[in-house]
Formats: sequence, structure tokens, C-alpha cells
Amino acid sequence: MDKHIENLEQWLTSLSDFTLPAYEELPEMDLYMDQVISYLDRKLEPLSTGSGEPQITPFMVNNYVKANLIAAPTLKKYSRVQIGYLFAICSVKQVLSMSDIKLLFETDKIVYPEKDKLYNFFHDVQGRITHAVDKQVNAQYEVILRRYQDDVARQDPKAFETFRANLSYIAFKLSIEAQINKIIADRIIYEVEKSARDEKAEKDLAAAEAARLEAETNKSKKKK
Repeated sequence: MDKHIENLEQWLTSLSDFTLPAYEELPEMDLYMDQVISYLDRKLEPLSTGSGEPQITPFMVNNYVKANLIAAPTLKKYSRVQIGYLFAICSVKQVLSMSDIKLLFETDKIVYPEKDKLYNFFHDVQGRITHAVDKQVNAQYEVILRRYQDDVARQDPKAFETFRANLSYIAFKLSIEAQINKIIADRIIYEVEKSARDEKAEKDLAAAEAARLEAETNKSKKKK
């Protein structure tokens, strides 16, 4: 077995111990941009795909500020609340647009004014899903590893090629699940956004009608 497969096996095993910091464990003191990037990179490193691409950059953070996903820094420093939002953004930025993330954040703020509510939800869900998927994938990996070992024992010349193909099937299955989950998430977000827009339009219409009636009433009073 080559070093890349060994790296994969070690990484899958390490995911079982992965957990993000609780809200109370986030930095109490505000951090400068380079400190924020370093902190997030260190905490999110176990979720790296291995491509070498950073999960967060100053350019990304600045874009999130411009898009009003997080508040602008105070005196160039970012608070615990902003760092919590950055963790949440990093968890979904590959599958949701910034406008969709903004909608979800705004919806949460309307219902739950507590600053730690969203992060605690994200922290718990991220942990449960990561560990559940890791357990599932590790179980599948153990099955194909045993098949590979049996093939090697039988001196099958295609043992390793078959093993790699079976690994690819796991990736295919996960990709299909991810795609279906994204489709469902996109539809939910679409309906939520449409509902919010329709509600706003109805309120605006009602306000306009009330203003019109008030204007007509005032006009009638003046004629009398």
C-alpha cells in the first residue's frame, strides 16, 4: 500500500477525535486579522482536503465583511462573535452562496438574539455529523481493506487497483449524498427566501394602503 493511502487511513482515523472549540473556548481577547487566520487554520486543519489550499484568507474575510456576513472589525480587531461566525461560514462556504448564508444568519438573528446561539448550534451539528460520517466511512474502509488483504493473500495481481477503485466508489457515494443534501438545502432556502419576500411585500402593501386611506381622510377633513 502506498503512502497516499496510508495518509488517507491516518486522516480518517484522526477525524474521530476532531471537535471544534466550544463558544466559551473561543478567544476572549479580540484578534488582528493575521491572528484570526492563524487561529482558524489551526482549528480547521483536521478538515483539510489535502490540496494545500487555505480554508480561510484575509481576502475571504474582507469579502464576508463587505457582504455583511460578519460585522466590520473594531480597531482592526475581530471579536469572539465574529470568529464564531467565521467558523460557521467556513463549514458551508463550499455549498452555499454568500447571499444564502446571509439569509440564514439574518433568519437566526430575528428569532434568537443570543450571540452564542448560532455558534452552539453549528458546533453541535458539525460535531455530530462529522463523527457520524467518519464512523460510516471508516466502517466501509475496513470492509474494502479486508477485501484487499484477502486479494493480496490470493496473490491477485490487481489487488491494489481494485482497492483504489473501491475507495473511489466510497467517494462517489459521498458525492451523491452531498449533491442530494445540497439540492434539498437549496430548495429549503429558496422557499424561506420567497416566504420572507412575500411577507415583506404584503406588509409594504398594507402600509401603503393605510397611508392612502389616511391621506384621503385628512383631505376629506380639510374640505369640511
